[in-house]
Amino acid sequence: MLSASVFNKIISKTHNKVIGVAKNYVPQTSDIVYNRIKNPYFFFKPNSSILDATESNPKPIKIDSEGDVIPEIELGFMISKTGKHIKEDEWQSYVGGYFLAMDITDAKVLQKEPMNLAFCKGQDSFTPIGKLLLPKDVEDPHDLTLKLEVNGSPRIEGKTGEMIYSVSKMIRMLSIYMTLEQGDMILTGSPISAGRVKPGDQVKAQMFAEDDLLDEFSLNVEVL
Repeated sequence: MLSASVFNKIISKTHNKVIGVAKNYVPQTSDIVYNRIKNPYFFFKPNSSILDATESNPKPIKIDSEGDVIPEIELGFMISKTGKHIKEDEWQSYVGGYFLAMDITDAKVLQKEPMNLAFCKGQDSFTPIGKLLLPKDVEDPHDLTLKLEVNGSPRIEGKTGEMIYSVSKMIRMLSIYMTLEQGDMILTGSPISAGRVKPGDQVKAQMFAEDDLLDEFSLNVEVL
C-alpha cells in the first residue's frame, strides 16, 4: 500500500522531464504517417523509456515480436539550471551539456494511432542516450552531423543546422509554458525517417563535429 508519507514525498519532489519535438526538420521522406504532421510540436517521454547506451554491454531495444520500430537519431541537451520565461539570448547559460540520443517509435501503434505518442514513443528502452558532452566540447550545436546505420548500411545523415527550432528557440518556447528544471533533457528531433527496423537488426548512432567523432553507440533490437 502506498503510504501518505511516500505520496507526499512524490508530489513535493522535483521531477525531471524528457521532452521531444516532432517534425523539427524539413521532411525528406514519403512516409504517409510522418507527413500527416505539418509543423513541429513538443511531447513528453517517460523517464522509464531511457536506455543507458554508455554501458560496455548496453541493453537492447525491446520491441513486440509482431511489430517493427522507427529509429531516429537526435541531438539532445540537458538544462543546467531552473528557469521560466527564458530569453532567447540567454540560452547558453541554461545548457549544461549535449548528448547523442535516439527516439524510438513503435511503427504499428503509430499507424493505428498517430497522435498517441505516449504509446508510440514511451515504451521501455525507447530513449537510448549516450554520454554527456560539456558545452566547451561542443563549439556549435547547430553545426553537427548525425549518422545512423542499420546492419552496417547508412540510413540517416543530417546536419543539426537544418533544425526548424534551434536550441535557443526551443528553450524560449518551452519556458513560456513550463518551468525548465535543472536536469531536464530535451531531444531536438531527427533529420529524416530511417525507415523500419525489426528484431535481429543492429542500429549504430554517431555524432560528429566536422571530422571529429563526438560519440557513438550500437544497440541490438530484440523481442520483448
